[in-house]
Amino acid sequence: MFWNIYTELCKKNNTSPNGVAAAIGLSNATCTKWKQGATPGGKNLQKIADYFGVTTSYLLGETQQTTETPQPVPDPLPPDVAELAEICEQLAQTKAGTARLQLLLEEAQRLLEEANIQEEKRKSLTK
Repeated sequence: MFWNIYTELCKKNNTSPNGVAAAIGLSNATCTKWKQGATPGGKNLQKIADYFGVTTSYLLGETQQTTETPQPVPDPLPPDVAELAEICEQLAQTKAGTARLQLLLEEAQRLLEEANIQEEKRKSLTK
């Protein structure tokens, strides 16, 4: 269902499925998965909806109502960030992957807090 709606929106907007995926910072491999029947997850589904100016419910075939308000095309993500997002999306598809992502997120938050503390110390020493 998603793939049919997605490709129809691409046709209406004179673009290709891979072109839209690239414009929102996703890989061709992700687009291929959709063609094979996968449905994008929350953040990616929202990016697609924003790109076309429709609701996520419309993309999933849950409603026929679209939002015809044109949306600005988002800036594409830098390639390294897009690659990281793709890896995270793949990990999130399993319980073990989700648990690993949670641990990585907690570690990233800890490191950020540590860096902020160090920055505050550095600022206080230079005053």
